[in-house]
Amino acid sequence: MASFSDLGIFCVEDHHEVVPHIHRAIGSKQLPWENVVMVHFDSHPDLLIPFNMEADLVYEKEQLYDKLSIENWIIPLVYAGHINEIIWLKPPWANQIPDKQVTFLVGKCKKTKAIRTTCKESYFVNELLYVPEIQLENAKTVKLTVITITTNHFCDLLDEKSDLNQQETKPTNETILSEGLAAGRKKIKLDKTSEMTINESTSTLLKDLKGALAGRKFILDIDLDFYSTQNPFKDMYTEKQYKILKKLYNCPPVTDYSDEGIDKCVKMRTEQLVSIKNCLMKCSNSTEIETPCEAFSSERFTLITELVEDIQKTANDKEKIDWEMVHEAGCTIDDSELPHHISTTEQINHLIQVTKNVLESLPRPTLVTLSRSSADDYCPVSQVDYIEEALYMILEEAYVYIKIKRVYEENLSESD
Repeated sequence: MASFSDLGIFCVEDHHEVVPHIHRAIGSKQLPWENVVMVHFDSHPDLLIPFNMEADLVYEKEQLYDKLSIENWIIPLVYAGHINEIIWLKPPWANQIPDKQVTFLVGKCKKTKAIRTTCKESYFVNELLYVPEIQLENAKTVKLTVITITTNHFCDLLDEKSDLNQQETKPTNETILSEGLAAGRKKIKLDKTSEMTINESTSTLLKDLKGALAGRKFILDIDLDFYSTQNPFKDMYTEKQYKILKKLYNCPPVTDYSDEGIDKCVKMRTEQLVSIKNCLMKCSNSTEIETPCEAFSSERFTLITELVEDIQKTANDKEKIDWEMVHEAGCTIDDSELPHHISTTEQINHLIQVTKNVLESLPRPTLVTLSRSSADDYCPVSQVDYIEEALYMILEEAYVYIKIKRVYEENLSESD
C-alpha cells in the first residue's frame, strides 16, 4: 500500500494519455486548479493546438480526450487555466524552438472559436496558430522557457559518431533481457563523470529554474524519446519521396516580427498548405494530375507530380494510398523538421545520468508522468524498455518513495 509521501509515477504509451492523470491530480487537490508548472523533458515541444477544436471543449473532459494527440496536449491545459509555466528541457538534436524565454497569450479566437496563441515563434506561425491579441478572448498568460540539456562530454560523444542515424550500438530487447535488466535495474551502468560536465550556460539556467520552482507545485513530465528519437516518416517514405516533401513543404523562418510581417507569413503558409493538400486529395480520386489553379507555381506542381508518381509506383497494390497521411508528413516540415537521432547505449546512459543530476538539483515534483512513445515509432522499439527501466532507477534514487503505475500495460490488457 502506498504511503502518503509516495510520489505517483504514471507511464503511458502515447503522450496525450497523461492528461486524464493530470486532471485526476487536480480533482484530488494534489495539484492546484491553476498556476501549475510543467517541467517537460522531450525531443518535441508538444505545444501545438488541435486546429479545429472548439476552445470550450477543454471543460468537457471526455470530448477533449478524443480531440487530443501526441503533439497538441499541453496548450489546452494552459487555456483551461491549469498550467501557466512550461519549461521544455530538450536534447541537443531538438531544434524546433531555440533556447529562450518568452511570455505569450493563449485564448479563444473570436472568429474561429478555436484555441490560438499570440506567440510569434515560427513553430506556431507556420502551423497557422498565431493570431494578434485583439482577436482573442478569455486569454491566459503562459511563460515558456526552452533549455537544451547538454554537457561537454555529450558533445564529445556526438563528435565520435559522425552519422547520428547509425544504429550500430543500440541495445536490443534480447540484450536487455539477457542482462537481467527487468529483474534488477541496478545493472545499468551510468556515466558518473557527467556530474561535473554540464556546460556553464546550461548550469546557470538550471540554477534559475531551481529558484523559479521553489515553493511551487509542478509536474515532471518525461518522454522517453528525449534519450533517443526517430522521425517515423523517414521510414514511411523512400529517401527520394522524403526529399521531395522537404522541398514542397519547406518555408522560411519568421524574420519580420511586426504584425504585418507575421500576417504575411501566415498568408503565404496558408496558401502553400491549402494548395498542396487540394492537389494531393485530387490524387485519391484520379490517376491524372491536374493543375489545381492558375496561381499554383509550376515548380510546386512539378514536385507534386514527381511525388505522386513515385508513391504510386512504390505503393503496395493491395493498399490504398493514404494521401491525408502524405500531407500530414509534409506538414511536419517547415523551417525545421522532426528531430531524428537514434542514440548509442553510451549516449542514452549519459543523458540518463544528466537527467538524474538535474532532478536532484530541483525540488520534489507533485506528479510524474512518463510517455514511452514507441507504438508510433518516435522512441525506437528496441530501446524503449531499456530507457524506461533506467528512468525508474534514477527516479527511485532521486525521490526514494515512489509508486509506479504502468498505465500502458493496463490499456494493452483492455484491448486484448
